[in-house]
Amino acid sequence: MSDHGKLRSYSTSSSVQATLGQWRNLIRLHRQGLTSRVAAVVAELRGIEADVQDHAGAKVEDCRVLDIGPGQHLMQMSYFAARGNHVIGVDRDVIVQGFDPAGYWHMARSNGLGRVAKTAGRKSLGIDRSYRRELERLLGLREPIPRLTVHQRNAWDTRLQAGSFDFVYSLRAFMHIHEPAAAIEEAARVLAPGGVAFIDLMPYTGPNGSLDIRMLGGRHDELAPWAHLRPQHRHLVRESAHLNRLSASEWQTLLTRGMPGCTIRPTKPSVDRLQPLAEELHGQGELLDFSVDDLVTTNLHVFWRKPIARACTALMRSTLAVLISVANACDSLAEWVNFSLSPLALG
Repeated sequence: MSDHGKLRSYSTSSSVQATLGQWRNLIRLHRQGLTSRVAAVVAELRGIEADVQDHAGAKVEDCRVLDIGPGQHLMQMSYFAARGNHVIGVDRDVIVQGFDPAGYWHMARSNGLGRVAKTAGRKSLGIDRSYRRELERLLGLREPIPRLTVHQRNAWDTRLQAGSFDFVYSLRAFMHIHEPAAAIEEAARVLAPGGVAFIDLMPYTGPNGSLDIRMLGGRHDELAPWAHLRPQHRHLVRESAHLNRLSASEWQTLLTRGMPGCTIRPTKPSVDRLQPLAEELHGQGELLDFSVDDLVTTNLHVFWRKPIARACTALMRSTLAVLISVANACDSLAEWVNFSLSPLALG
């Protein structure tokens, strides 16, 4: 199998000491305000639903839904499944649900012992169970959310049928993907005509683009601004996962090429604080490879509705080709019949 076709984990390969450090930080993050964190996820997903309705004029209910890179918690997949949708996930990491020793063995072989340690530790402390129960409570569900379908596949090679989903989404996963351009094209391919795609990603050039747990946890005073982009500070940064390191402007180029006509909304929640810092560093000769806009953009929200006309045109062409073939066959048959009944043939 070529490198292009291999499954690659989002997780970084790190030492046992680094893994334990990441584990402690993750536990601290998850234990702080679990209820408010789940409520924030639900609020975000409801906001996405509202935006999708604006773009497509339809609710994300009783739809075929694909989650690209759902992650270990499966929070968003659970939410959309509870809304009456048929939801499938695609992730390069093995996702273990419930008691599954074989799943952990497969995870160790595929994603490494670091991922096993994080997942087993999280589950043994009841973190996943607490998230799921809180989600069920917020949604008013009487029955537990059933086991979900997640395929271990690359985002750029899902092996799913073309045009088979009404809604394709990805929340903060595309910056981990090794083949981002191909993944965008794949998302467009599996989306049905008239369906909607939504992508939320964090460009590497943003203030939290390194995904250092300290920055994600709000401990900004422990690192210099954009430390991951500045050579003199880069050695202090601990990236928590593989990153493709694309800037906001590079993402916009790829997205407009793979999803023509898509709407891209940059989010810049700290622009008033970050813009003067970026301009000051530019004045000192630092970060000149990146625009101020790249540096202050924390996320890109992408909406795209797949054109119906393009699909209809392709269908019409296919239908016309079939009709022409049938007509030619009929002409050939008529000629054969006329010849068979001719005096020469009856001779």
